[in-house]
Amino acid sequence: MKINLEFTLKNNIISMEYHSFIVSFFKKALESYDEQLYKDLYQEGNTKLKTFTFSVYFDSPQFCKEQIILGTNKIRVHITDYNLQNGLLLSNALMNMEKISFPITNNEMKLSRIITERLNLLTEDNIIIQMSSPLIVRNHNKETNQDNYYTYQDSEFKDTLKLNLKSMIEKLNYSFSVDDFDIVPLKNKKTVVKLYHHSMNASLGIFQLKGNPELLDFLWKAGIGSHRSSGFGSFKILK
Repeated sequence: MKINLEFTLKNNIISMEYHSFIVSFFKKALESYDEQLYKDLYQEGNTKLKTFTFSVYFDSPQFCKEQIILGTNKIRVHITDYNLQNGLLLSNALMNMEKISFPITNNEMKLSRIITERLNLLTEDNIIIQMSSPLIVRNHNKETNQDNYYTYQDSEFKDTLKLNLKSMIEKLNYSFSVDDFDIVPLKNKKTVVKLYHHSMNASLGIFQLKGNPELLDFLWKAGIGSHRSSGFGSFKILK
């Protein structure tokens, strides 16, 4: 399922940490509409993986050190969710938030438009994709409690991503095989993203994905890599 949102801002300046206030908007919508789903997904201390991701689009943005100056006072957000039932609940919750002022840092936003659409079943085992939001590949060392972030330039990139995918699928109780999964960088660049005041190396651009069609369909709708439900790992299919 795909949910297309358009927000109107009070002014055209937003924080570089925009992912966090968009997630806060989702939380507010769900808490008001379906308290049980909100608790299942976001209750304090709950690290349950989600089956959705999202990407954010700006008009003519100017990126400064701590803020973004937009060409207009509009933000577009595209959500995709592999779990159709949860996607419908999220869509209904968001509809209840239309026209309501939501405060963000030195600004406020209102949901001015929402459109939902069903996504087809992906049946291909080889696709070309373009990242709509940065791809984060994380290796967490339990002994040191340290995180390393790999980009397409790093030798650890593919193997770490494959381990991430296997862990994610197991935790979500799906049975998709990752044995044949492969990712091939085609035209890419490294970027640095911020989330909750933490900087992470990430990858943008065009990749080739190979694997079981069920797995690729899941990744298309749920996202790929780490921090998917915070607005990373979303991609569109080029062919």
